[in-house]
Amino acid sequence: MTQDIELRHLRYFLAVAEELSFTRAATRLCIAQPALSQQIRQLEERLNAVLFTRTPRVTLTPAGKAFMVAGHRALTHVQQAAAIATKVGSGRRAVLHVGLSSAASMTQFPRVVREFTEQHPDIESRIREMHSTEQLEALRTGALDAGIVREAPSDVPFVVHEVVREPLMIILPERHRLARHAAIPLSRFADESFVLFPRSGAPTLHDQVVAMCREAGFTPRVENEAHEWHTMAALVAAGFGVSIAPASVAGLRVRGSTMRRLLPEADRTALYLCTPANAGSDALGAFARFIIAQMRQQLNGARGRVPLTRPSAVGRPKR
Repeated sequence: MTQDIELRHLRYFLAVAEELSFTRAATRLCIAQPALSQQIRQLEERLNAVLFTRTPRVTLTPAGKAFMVAGHRALTHVQQAAAIATKVGSGRRAVLHVGLSSAASMTQFPRVVREFTEQHPDIESRIREMHSTEQLEALRTGALDAGIVREAPSDVPFVVHEVVREPLMIILPERHRLARHAAIPLSRFADESFVLFPRSGAPTLHDQVVAMCREAGFTPRVENEAHEWHTMAALVAAGFGVSIAPASVAGLRVRGSTMRRLLPEADRTALYLCTPANAGSDALGAFARFIIAQMRQQLNGARGRVPLTRPSAVGRPKR
């Protein structure tokens, strides 16, 4: 039965499959040829399949060829698992310090990092929530190994990959006169007070929001500022004004506030994975490849709808 196959059977089989000679394989394994032949026959009995033709010379059968491919893969996985167990058992785990903006925390990024940790138990990821500008400075000084930032730095020392792209939406009080609409022209908010974040925290996004308003025919009247999306949504709920935020902010579920699509829907904002250009760590390379692949896979699967966000927090439009 297959559950009776042992690791030695796999090693013996691969030696014969690679040498195509029981004599050479026995020499390589430092065992007697009759013992090797007996182990291969035992393996074939347990698999209920003939792996080798033995006359006039040793060749692989179709079953043997298939088992060789899978066998190499299985042995590699066992060796990798053993190496990871040894590293973790000795306490020699690689540690990555990863920055996370508040906006990124509302996407699938935290869950993807958890998946990476589960699949790479020899690598520990330590998360620090920081504004984009703080992350970039920490990356420059080496305090962070990677960051998910709203700003895409043009500095040569960084490698930048876009991993999230989502629409900008309007946050307004639930009882606002326009809340019954599913999508609202931005020009309808020309006379409203706005709650925005300081430009110093995310200059690119701040300038994008202001540019959107000017294209709609007005300059936003910013009467209140907040550094965190949760605070901004709470101020909107309390009646201090309206705001513009990435769609993922809907995941906050702030009571008394709601989010609606803006017209036109051309403006989108991005999040980027940023790492130092000179970082040669195997752990960081594995982390970056995993994050980019997973986040882009979800992004591609979300084309045509609000991507990478938790379910909408803000209720349905009134009819």
